[in-house]
Amino acid sequence: MKKKHLLFVLMVILQEIFCYSEEYPCYELLLVDGQGRMVGYNPTYGNIVEEIPQGIYTEEPSPGIPVYKWLDIGQPSEGKYILYVIGKDTGAYEISFTAFDKNANDIQKVLTGEIFPGEIKKIFIDYTPEVGGITRIFEDNTPPVTEIEVGGPKFEVFGVNYISKSTKICFNSTDPIVAEGASGVKYTDIV
Repeated sequence: MKKKHLLFVLMVILQEIFCYSEEYPCYELLLVDGQGRMVGYNPTYGNIVEEIPQGIYTEEPSPGIPVYKWLDIGQPSEGKYILYVIGKDTGAYEISFTAFDKNANDIQKVLTGEIFPGEIKKIFIDYTPEVGGITRIFEDNTPPVTEIEVGGPKFEVFGVNYISKSTKICFNSTDPIVAEGASGVKYTDIV
């Protein structure tokens, strides 16, 4: 009988030999649950954290072959998670996800891409252990769109639009759903 696990594997397939190093791989992983608990590499303090119960973060370096990073949550809680892929150097990656329900039925998903130094990618996981439930895993790589609508009073002089202190301006922000989902709009900054 299979154990119930939420497993994240990041395999970096190197395009350049300088990207591989047992001491300094070109990426790190950080998983954050809905309560803000973390497992993985915390870039703020530069350390490994394992705050999620039964959460483990490890890697399998071997000379001359890709580096495997493992995030394993022994008994994951139902809910939303965010997996951050944190770029330390340049390289291609493949992320394999496996999630099990209560009856050990698995859902698998593979995402591939490239990572660059300082880049942080966000992958959203909506996990359910319920049999027949849907565990969704997707990367939201499209930015939210903000539309500006200018009401009255306004006027145009020589091709230039002018507004007054009493002009109504409306901002409408949406995060278009592409492929499997969208992360949503958290806030809109007006500068």
